[in-house]
This record gives sequence, C-alpha cells and structure tokens, in this order.
Amino acid sequence: MAASLSGREAGTAPDGETGIFQVGPQDKTGKDFRAKGKLEYVGKRYLRFADGDHFIKLGANSPEVLLEYGEFDGTPGHAKDVYAPNIGDWNQGDPTWGEGKGKGIIGLVNYLSSFGINSHYFLCMNAYGDGQEAWPWTGADAIDVYDVSKLGQWEVLFTHFDRMGLMVHFQLSESENTNYLEARDGQGTFSDARKILYRELVARFGHHMAITWNIGEENQAAGSGIQTPNNDVQRRAFATRVRKLTPYRDHISVHNGPAGKFADIFPQLIGFKDITGPSLQTYLTKPNRARKGVSALSNHDEVARWVEESKKSGHPWVVSIDEPWWGRRTNRLTDTLRKEVVWGAILAGGQMEFYAGGDDVKHIDYRTYEDCWRSIGYAAKFCNENLANEIADMEPNDALAIGDENWAMGNEKSTYLLYFKNGGEFAADLSTAKGQKFSVQWFNPRTGGKMTHGTYETVQGGSEHVLLGSPPGTTAQDWVVLLRNAATLSP
Repeated sequence: MAASLSGREAGTAPDGETGIFQVGPQDKTGKDFRAKGKLEYVGKRYLRFADGDHFIKLGANSPEVLLEYGEFDGTPGHAKDVYAPNIGDWNQGDPTWGEGKGKGIIGLVNYLSSFGINSHYFLCMNAYGDGQEAWPWTGADAIDVYDVSKLGQWEVLFTHFDRMGLMVHFQLSESENTNYLEARDGQGTFSDARKILYRELVARFGHHMAITWNIGEENQAAGSGIQTPNNDVQRRAFATRVRKLTPYRDHISVHNGPAGKFADIFPQLIGFKDITGPSLQTYLTKPNRARKGVSALSNHDEVARWVEESKKSGHPWVVSIDEPWWGRRTNRLTDTLRKEVVWGAILAGGQMEFYAGGDDVKHIDYRTYEDCWRSIGYAAKFCNENLANEIADMEPNDALAIGDENWAMGNEKSTYLLYFKNGGEFAADLSTAKGQKFSVQWFNPRTGGKMTHGTYETVQGGSEHVLLGSPPGTTAQDWVVLLRNAATLSP
C-alpha cells in the first residue's frame, strides 16, 4: 500500500470535526518509557524525561542496517530470516503484523533490553549506500511515493522500543548518499524531497518517547556526486527544519567521519541552538599509523573536550560516542570497550553506543557480541537506576580520583563517582568536603549487580588523599566507587 505526495488531496472525515476527550493517568511501569514521559533536551548535557529523571544512553550502533528486515513490506526477500536467532526471545503478547510476522526483530529488542541496552541506531534511508535495502518508499528511486504499509510496521517496532526502554536513533542519511535526494530531484542543496522525508518521519514517529534525529552519518567524509559531504550551511538548515517540525525538544545530532576527524564539522556548530550534541566516531584504540588531521586522543578526553567547549558556549551539548571504530575484533575487545568507551564516556559527562567493527553493515547474530552487551548493560542499569536524579549536577573532574589513569565526576560535598581503571590504590581528593562524612559503595563493572561495601563503609572528607579501603574483590581490576554524603542518606 502506498501514498503519493506529488499532489494535494481534499480533507476527509474527521477533518473539521470538533469535540472533547479526557486524558486519564498513565498505567505503564518499569522500563517502559511511556511511564516516564517524553525525553527532551533541557539545556544540560543529559536529556531529561518528563518525570524528571535524566537519561544516560548506553546502546547499540550496530548493525546500522537494522531496518533491512524481509518481513517489512517492500524489503528484499533474502533478508527474511536475518533475525531468526531472536525468534525465541519473542514473548506471548508481544506485537506482530500480518500473519505473525516480526517475531525475529521484536525478539531482538527484547534480547537487548534484557541486558539494559537502552538505544539502537539505524539507517532509515540507505539507498545507494551501505546495505541499500532500507528506505520509507516503495523503492530506492521512488522518493515521492511513501510505503504506508511498511511505515506502519516500523511503527509497531518503534512502539516496542518504547515499551522495552530503547531510544529510537534515526540516522537520516549516510556518507554514501549524503546528497542523493538533491541529485535525484535536481533541487539544489536542500531539496523538496528531503523536506518531505523529514516531515514524514517526524509526523509519523515524532511522538515516540525517546528519539535522536541524526542529520547524517560520516557527514563530512570525502566523496563526489551523491557522496559530496554536506557543508556547515546545509547541516544548520537540516537541523533547523527538523527542529521546526517536531513539537518537542527532541535531541538533534550529526555524526563525523572519518574516525577522529572533528575539526571540519563540530567547531563550526558550537553554540548553534538547533543541534543539541555531536555523534562522535572515534578510535577505540589509537590508529596504527598517523593520519593527517585525525585525532588520536582517548575517548574519555574527546568526550570531555566537547562537553567543556559546548558548556563555554552557553549551549551545553549531549555528547555521545556513537561509533568507537576498531576495525577488527581483538582478543580484548570487551575489556577495552568497557574501560575506554563505556566508562570513559560516562566519567567525562557523556554516553555511548557500541559499534561492531566489520559487522556494522550486515545482519548479525547479536549473541556474537553478548559479552559486550553485558558490559554496556551493567553500566546502563547502574547509571540510570542510581544517578538519574543527580548526574546533571555532577561535573567531570578527574583530579578527584587519585591516580593518572583514573577518572571522576562529582557534585562536591554531595556525590562523587570515581572510576579506577586498573585497580591499585583507591583514594580520592575530598579536600573541599571538610567535616563531611561519605558512604562508600563499590560497583563491579565486569559482573554488574548491586553496589556493595568494601573494607570501609564510610570515609571522612577534608583531605586531598582519602583512602577508600579495598573493594569486595580483586584489587587488580577496574572498579566504580560511589561516595554519597552520609547526611543525605535515608536512615
């Protein structure tokens, strides 16, 4: 079933009708985002739900071809069974469409949610790009004929995202088709086709609870023709159009590429109100060889840079590492990802999504990366369950955690979050908290679970070098320590 936007149609019932309706209290609970209300940008480095909780995104960037699913109408048939391993994760009562279609993709949402993963990034238009099988139209070149049956099936999926606590991260173009719509209809740098695409997506899906509208993946990557990178004028115009369309303060972002190359895109957007944060493609580890104009800073330092620079502009950004590029699977991928990206981003005031290397543009068995999902999920549950009310008032300050490779953030005299990357001596600078007593709780980022006590249940503030005792386990691995002012704790 398709609808053409090439002409105008007269209004139909109930056009012109008036009346009233009542809105009662919502009945959702738990991880369901509908229990929390709309997630919006509120002028801070974290998005905030209507219920007052802030959101720390820790999700999936791969595969970006999520929507290339053969049980969506108009998607090539060879993709029908791509999520077969997740059919068993579909539960009785979960949605389907047609005659029981969709169990695989609904099941994989359940699978990710079971670990605490709270977002998924995907291309909603990759005509002539990677994958080349996802678009909202009846075909790759039918840019003015929207497939309303397929879009209805997407709506079933995105509603399940809400239900299971995942952000819907729309990627609106990619480096291989950056200017495809302009080339296709020959209408300059901001075509009617692109304007219609934005309008259709916002009108159909803008009501979902947690959304990122990402203007483009690898948006300044070199190319020619339809791969010609967008420029700063275009990025601003695209973001402003999306901002005017959405009735909410949804997060609007843009993604850099190649990895580590930021100078051509983000400095020019600092302070621009319609973009609320960068989507960073970084190196998970330093590149094997020097590349001109490419930064090899740590992921932690890169997030801290954009958090601080945007703060100085008066328009704080929501900063996310959305593609920590590592190229090939390494023997210690999980450890490196957990330390350098997950906790590196969190302790710099940011967030992240996981990138699966060479598996980013093909369907995967998600269980291949289960060790990564677990590490990310442990962090997501810890942060969103323990810090959602206060993290926006905590400032990154690595000097609070004694040691060169340790990171910290805090609302001094109140709450301190410390990450000791390689164990060793566990000590904090509490010199600004003279006369204050703090509870000491340990969280194991390798195994998750509840916070526990180590050798000390409390410590006294007022010194530059306060020993925190030993964790409830090996001292040679990474640990998270949460210090809270004892006077603020419930009896």
